[in-house]
Amino acid sequence: MRIKLSIHAGAKITEVFALLKKIEMNGFEEESQSIVYALIELISNSLRAQRSKKVNIPVQLIMEIKDNTFLAMIKDHGGGFDPGKLPYDISMPAEKIDTQSHEFKEYREKTNNKHFGLGIYIAKKIFDKLSISFFDGEETQTKTYSPSIQGTIIKCSLKIGAKK
Repeated sequence: MRIKLSIHAGAKITEVFALLKKIEMNGFEEESQSIVYALIELISNSLRAQRSKKVNIPVQLIMEIKDNTFLAMIKDHGGGFDPGKLPYDISMPAEKIDTQSHEFKEYREKTNNKHFGLGIYIAKKIFDKLSISFFDGEETQTKTYSPSIQGTIIKCSLKIGAKK
């Protein structure tokens, strides 16, 4: 099964949430609610980034179940983000990240509570694997953020029955 969604930059996140909840994830019934919440966090970040840059290109979400693994890819044109500005090192395992730390508090205060830094953290807690890459105007992908970045691609996967 493969599903591709193009989410309009002006879409309401509540509508995207309602749509994702309707999708049956055979083999992932137990994890489906957590998967949806993690995807909503990531999609919400993508939509917010695109709106702030006034980009009207749809956010792409591709979901697939293959070889007993749920796969998802989210691609946006929101200009990317600097992982170094997050309140944690994104290469750290989720269980080592303290969301009550001083760094998280400072991050929330610095962004006037508009950003909480939790989207990637939640996805790291739910999925077995998570990779983040960026792309430039020619769609050339890189793992490194720079000001010339046009967007972000997040890929995540979860094996059936994997307990995190």
